[in-house]
Amino acid sequence: MSIKFIHRRYLADASAKDLKEGRSVGISCKGGITIGYVWLPGSEKIKLAVARCCMTDNFNRRVARDIVTGRLQSKRPGRYEEIDLTGIQEPSPQKIEDIVWGWLENKERLWDAEVISHSVH
Repeated sequence: MSIKFIHRRYLADASAKDLKEGRSVGISCKGGITIGYVWLPGSEKIKLAVARCCMTDNFNRRVARDIVTGRLQSKRPGRYEEIDLTGIQEPSPQKIEDIVWGWLENKERLWDAEVISHSVH
């Protein structure tokens, strides 16, 4: 099982010093979200799981990856979701990411803040 991960972190509020020096925002080290997905063998579906770090916790990719991996390997209902990608021609990592974020925002409504800084591995 080759798991792909998407990490997002919250934007940080700009301090007065940042604004004075011409910097408007930064990336917060607090809070974030990690999504992991894997293609299901012999199908056009992906299986995905989510780990969310609250705004008072330090964002840690390793811990989030461990949580997501455990949820993807779990046999318990509700630990992961399956999304059907039938009819999507040549799904690129960016297209899959768009689909996953659409699912997440529509189904779970986890985001309360604007997020940036993603990576797909």
